[in-house]
Amino acid sequence: MVEVRLRNLVRDRANNSCEYCQKRQEESPLITLQIEHIIPRKHGGEDHLDNLALACADCNLRKSSDLAGIDPLTSQLTPLFHPRTDLWQDHFSWKEYESLA
Repeated sequence: MVEVRLRNLVRDRANNSCEYCQKRQEESPLITLQIEHIIPRKHGGEDHLDNLALACADCNLRKSSDLAGIDPLTSQLTPLFHPRTDLWQDHFSWKEYESLA
């Protein structure tokens, strides 16, 4: 369990938004954004601030303990987005926005 002080630092740094899809906590009021290990504990990741990210449940479950995936265009093993070392706009973009409300 990540200590409360670290959890609060992660939330503040992420501005209460998922660091993968950018969903804000207000957009998901029934499910609290989760503190996740960028490099999972099972792969040697630790409870250090630079290894923790704020993630919505969808992104956290989708990423799980993976560190890489197969690129569908090149069939090459490719590291997953790392919110501390990669730029979001180099990996993602917004096509359109649809309100579910």
